[in-house]
Amino acid sequence: MEGPSEEALLPAFSATLSHDLDALGITVCSVDGVDFEPYVKLATLLEIPFSVITDWDPSVGGNALGWARAKKLLLTNREFGGKVDATPEQIERLDAEEDFLRVSARNHSIYLNTTTLETELAQDPDLASVLLSILSEQTSFGQTLKNRIAKYQANHFEIVPEKLMLMIGYVGKGRFSRELAKRIGEIEPPAYIKQAIENVVAKV
Repeated sequence: MEGPSEEALLPAFSATLSHDLDALGITVCSVDGVDFEPYVKLATLLEIPFSVITDWDPSVGGNALGWARAKKLLLTNREFGGKVDATPEQIERLDAEEDFLRVSARNHSIYLNTTTLETELAQDPDLASVLLSILSEQTSFGQTLKNRIAKYQANHFEIVPEKLMLMIGYVGKGRFSRELAKRIGEIEPPAYIKQAIENVVAKV
């Protein structure tokens, strides 16, 4: 996974699915960025079950950053896993069809959301409520931010992802996610995280 946010949340989300990652011998590994390729190569060569969890990272005026990242990783997985090279037709579809890319990525243990982690969490009403509760408790926020949080709490459809991310950034992603992990309770993760967890659990 990309960083401290996912690293803090994955064990908590796994617990909601009745999985104890430590007991299963599953390691949550942050790459502190998006350079997953060395890890995918190593895990594939050693036949270690893995899941990559990464953001789609939409880009204005072009393909999402996660598109090229996922394509590169799934082709790496094919190459180092001894699979037949992708055909020119498959490569063309990976470059042109988002649905085909997403399905192909999942088939190679690469799991994508539709935006970024925090904004993805905010799309779930229960998680959004917890997330906004944490933000509402920040004593360093001025009245403008407090009013914005209250507006979001009254109507989750009012949430503006960029402004939400800005507020989380003020708290610090790692600190925010550690607090969120404590409060998840029995709320299940978004589908892509659930699929990534279940993929590894099924193989150990």
